[in-house]
Amino acid sequence: MSVVMGVALLGALSAAAPAQEPRPGVIFPDDLDRWHARIVVGRPGNFTFVQGPALEGGVAGRRATGPGHIVFDHEGNMVAACDTFIQVIGRDGTARVLAGTPGIGGYTDGPAAKATFAGARDLAMDKDGAIYVVDEINQVLRKLQKQSGAWQVTTVAGVPGERGHRDGPARQALFDTPFDSVAVSDDGTVYLMDANWLRKFDGSTVTTLNAGTGSANGPLAKAQFNRWMSQGAGLTFGNDGELYVADRWNMAVRKVDLKRGEVTTFCGAEPGAEWGRPRDGPALEARFHGGGGPYQVLFVRKHGFLLAKSADEDTMRIIKDGRMMTFGFTGGNSPRRPLEGPIRSLAGGYVTPIGEDAEGNIYVGNNNRIGQMIRKVTKEPTK
Repeated sequence: MSVVMGVALLGALSAAAPAQEPRPGVIFPDDLDRWHARIVVGRPGNFTFVQGPALEGGVAGRRATGPGHIVFDHEGNMVAACDTFIQVIGRDGTARVLAGTPGIGGYTDGPAAKATFAGARDLAMDKDGAIYVVDEINQVLRKLQKQSGAWQVTTVAGVPGERGHRDGPARQALFDTPFDSVAVSDDGTVYLMDANWLRKFDGSTVTTLNAGTGSANGPLAKAQFNRWMSQGAGLTFGNDGELYVADRWNMAVRKVDLKRGEVTTFCGAEPGAEWGRPRDGPALEARFHGGGGPYQVLFVRKHGFLLAKSADEDTMRIIKDGRMMTFGFTGGNSPRRPLEGPIRSLAGGYVTPIGEDAEGNIYVGNNNRIGQMIRKVTKEPTK
């Protein structure tokens, strides 16, 4: 089935779908109807990577939770981590393998064409274009960088195949599970989340910044997180250098002020507060689903807001101006719901926020029965 036929079929079926009222407590942003989505990678019902036209193949990766963050290189090409390989989607609409091998895991550094990955979960890019990749199954941090015009893969932190918690020289440090999140600050420092530890990699040394498992806010050295089983890209930087953490089992997004060394609750439940049913509203009164809080976050710098994906909610939440609201995609997982158009009631398909381009367009991933895709979400200008 072609992409056009597939989308047309879904659109036709959606016309017969019954109207779906949002759950109680839903608040939509005032400008929601200016946001529209279209598929840019993958096609309905497909879960297989295809090298060639990007609209023919899916973004291979974790079917249960969707892709981690994507990045855009200096030429505007999209790069995604896909478990056993790194995929690049060119501006010309073609998809190809950048490093690793689809479906074949392993651990090999060297030229990108010969390198192997076992669990490429998340990636982040520094200002020089180097890409850091969390390889969870191998328990290491990898770096993908051009050298003499060719891409090379090197291990920069961790001991391949050894799990634990140890700071020190980067190649002797150990990471725990889940090891699933990476973010790079504007000054080039790499921050990592493994289990409930926020770690820092400065190019030579790995350092643990917080006190481990729990819910405590306050000084970073005494702060605690609870992200067990998160399996999502749980770190993102804001415009002022603040670091946001998707703290799943504390049912909150936490904000780390790295300059002051302070952790606070940004939205969701404060430590000790009741969780309650999911609802929108003032950020610290709003709640995520009690079956599993936020595991993936993205700060959209162009528009100055945060997007968060909660484990048992099909839609995403937007946190802006001190309020948490629902950012569309309220059509559930039904293949009878449209995938493209105004986002208010599009099919969600475990929609996750995965990236932002230079123009401020947002990219969301899908990894459920509706297909393994990336959709581009664009805000229409005021008429």
